[in-house]
Amino acid sequence: MRVVLSMLLCLFSCETLLASQKKDSLDFTIYFRVGKSAVEPDFHGNSGKLSKIVNEIAHLNQKGMLRRLHFFSSTSPEGGLELNRRLSGRRMQRLYEYVGSRVEIPDSLCEFSSIGVNWDGLSSMVDRSEVRYRSAVLKEFAGRDATYDERCASLMSISRGDAWKDMNRRFFPSLRMGRLVVHYEHPPSAVSLSPPHGGCTLNVPEADVNLIEIRLPNDSLALPKKKCTFIMAVKSNLLYDVALVPNVGVEFYLKNNWTLGGNWMYAWWKNDDRHRYWRVYGGELYARKYLGKVASSKPFSGHHLGVYAQMLTYDFELGGRGYMGGRPGGDIWDKSVKGAGIEYGYALPVARKLNLDFSLGLGGLFGTCHEYVPVNGHYVWDKTRKISWIGPTRLEVSLVWVLGKGVFNEDK
Repeated sequence: MRVVLSMLLCLFSCETLLASQKKDSLDFTIYFRVGKSAVEPDFHGNSGKLSKIVNEIAHLNQKGMLRRLHFFSSTSPEGGLELNRRLSGRRMQRLYEYVGSRVEIPDSLCEFSSIGVNWDGLSSMVDRSEVRYRSAVLKEFAGRDATYDERCASLMSISRGDAWKDMNRRFFPSLRMGRLVVHYEHPPSAVSLSPPHGGCTLNVPEADVNLIEIRLPNDSLALPKKKCTFIMAVKSNLLYDVALVPNVGVEFYLKNNWTLGGNWMYAWWKNDDRHRYWRVYGGELYARKYLGKVASSKPFSGHHLGVYAQMLTYDFELGGRGYMGGRPGGDIWDKSVKGAGIEYGYALPVARKLNLDFSLGLGGLFGTCHEYVPVNGHYVWDKTRKISWIGPTRLEVSLVWVLGKGVFNEDK
């Protein structure tokens, strides 16, 4: 009988131990500019908090301690109700995408709450303050249920608008925020078994639960779109288009603002009777790193540095002397002129899904060029010279169409 009781005691104690894993949470808040949803590390002290979010999640994930991520967001009351609903949702999604692009976060652990206008937060801040209009504002919140427009009108009328102006300066910036609560569990403490007389004794620590309760208003919004796992861009160099050289390029977003892309051009215009040829084809591969706060919130935007490799062949003649790249009659490798270099550029968002990409590349271009002249209906090779050019080898003004679910530029 004593053996049975000892076994039951051990089982009960082990269950208690498993249930007593120490739970804890980390709470981070970042802030947004008025009317904007871009996550800006350089704004309002966001940089340190964003870095800590990424580092802490990576550490907890590695240790197997991560249990839940709760994203939510809010706005200040300027603007219309629907505008603020959409803005709050975009802020939450931008924070989610920013974190998800820098550290692996399981979607199954994520929860989302978009508050819209954070009336409860405003009421709480006014209540804790000693502003002269405190009682008048609290009376508006404690009174009848008012519509959004009615509440804004009532608050704007207090002290002939001075209260609204002061709240705009003092309290509204704190309402334009995104918040992330990271819940995790510590591993259980070691079990100390001491079985005198066939029994067992377990030293079980008390559970220290420190979970943050999130109270949401009735107008919480739906979940944001899941983070985009595939982002790319399709582009065309407008300078080539003007020169009647059709071209197309693709660029793929990898991670941490690194991209990999390639371009291809092909023009084969000719008029044999007039000895006019405008023929060129070839392409390039490149890798880029986008820099700055713009790139942190929108893929394929902002300053960028990169390296590239080129290969092309050409045949140009405008009624007289002609120029052909590479060795005539050979394969594509023999015919081509090859180059490589480094580039700098800036991609400017111009529409919801469109950017203009300006870039300049410096490097080397190497190969051979054959010159020929038309004589009595035939082409006579005149001379061959080597190409060894060091300098600008790439110029781009491209229209870029960004593709990816939930990826778009800020509304202007």
